Amino acid sequence: MNILIQLGSLLRTVTQIEGRKKLQKMVHILQEFGVPFDVSYGYHFYGPFSEQLQDSLQSFQHDGLIHETPYHQTSRFAADAKLLELLELVDATSPPAWAPFAIELNAKSPRDLEAISTLLYLEKQTGNIVGSDAVDETFEKLKPNLKELLPKAKSTLAEFRVTFSPNKLAA
Repeated sequence: MNILIQLGSLLRTVTQIEGRKKLQKMVHILQEFGVPFDVSYGYHFYGPFSEQLQDSLQSFQHDGLIHETPYHQTSRFAADAKLLELLELVDATSPPAWAPFAIELNAKSPRDLEAISTLLYLEKQTGNIVGSDAVDETFEKLKPNLKELLPKAKSTLAEFRVTFSPNKLAA
């Protein structure tokens, strides 16, 4: 599905997202759970990062579809009225099946999302499941600053997998 429609649906669902890092991690987690954002991710200092998503954000801002406003030491992203009108034109106004998951992700801190997103990335890259020694050790090497969040991130991810399985998100 078109990144603009998916991003517009995300922003309409959660109203606003505080910070680029949080937006990147939310999209990555949603995509790993089967939501078709169709952007590729590589590894960056703050975990999984998509240059495609970053470029799309800048393009959509330039076109007046998304606005980014300064907020404390970060920024807030929100859909502009122009994007909301476009969603109506393409009949994408119903809340997506993944709306409750997006709302729950948006309630998490950027650090929590970074930890969860990194676990998902490592699982995919290594072929080892979250909770394995290999994933835990790699996480601790890459993210010593988030080491204390590892148990909580693993637990939260396990809960997400029960509550927000790809089959439920596609419904």
